[in-house]
Amino acid sequence: MPSMLLLSSLFYFPLVVANYVYVETSPTTPFQIRRIDELNKTPSGNVEAKVMCFYRRRDLPTPLVQLADKHQSK
Repeated sequence: MPSMLLLSSLFYFPLVVANYVYVETSPTTPFQIRRIDELNKTPSGNVEAKVMCFYRRRDLPTPLVQLADKHQSK
């Protein structure tokens, strides 16, 4: 399910729908990988992005990995 992300003006490159970006949510965790699905400019001038989040298998809780493995098609 896509989530919303408020983008700051710290980006020095053009953001384009379908681009992949790295997002830092905490200095102690690995960067998250997200794909931009939609960009919207707010009345205040900020840009909101509708993004799809991707997760590394190693970053998922063990029960979730087990559930995914159980339902994986063979």
